[in-house]
Amino acid sequence: METFLEILKYTIPSIIVFLIVFFLFRSYFIQDQKKMLIGLKGENKKITIPLLLQAYERMTLFLERISMNNLLIRVNRPGMTAHQLHAALLQSINEEFAHNLSQQLYTTDKTWEMIRKAKEETILFINSTAAEFTPDKNAGEMAARLLTKWAENGNNAIQKAMGQLKKEVRDYF
Repeated sequence: METFLEILKYTIPSIIVFLIVFFLFRSYFIQDQKKMLIGLKGENKKITIPLLLQAYERMTLFLERISMNNLLIRVNRPGMTAHQLHAALLQSINEEFAHNLSQQLYTTDKTWEMIRKAKEETILFINSTAAEFTPDKNAGEMAARLLTKWAENGNNAIQKAMGQLKKEVRDYF
């Protein structure tokens, strides 16, 4: 019995010292890990912020490029028929959209939906105007009609999407 008490006399303080050291080191390593994660997040922000800004710039450019006056300047060529202009306008919009499709990763769902809606409404606008012309009609007349209707009605979806993009950028920065 005396031997057992002697063993306990040395063992209990050793266990207490061990537990104190264990918890101190554990606390230190947890704090160190948190600091490391904060540092990694800071490094990630250095990488992602330029990507975010680039995505917002590209989507702003997309919306500007599908605006009717900019779209017609790029696409309309002398000697085109209404059918050729119609096809070229739709092709240009769809190519621009496909080119920027990956940018949805960097925008909120709401913003991306507004951008997609702006694209669809622009296509509907072009289709409804193109329906007023026979396919072999001169593209110049169709372009003039598109510009006139655009000036009268505009495309609120593009303006709303542009506003949402700007708001989102202001919210981030």
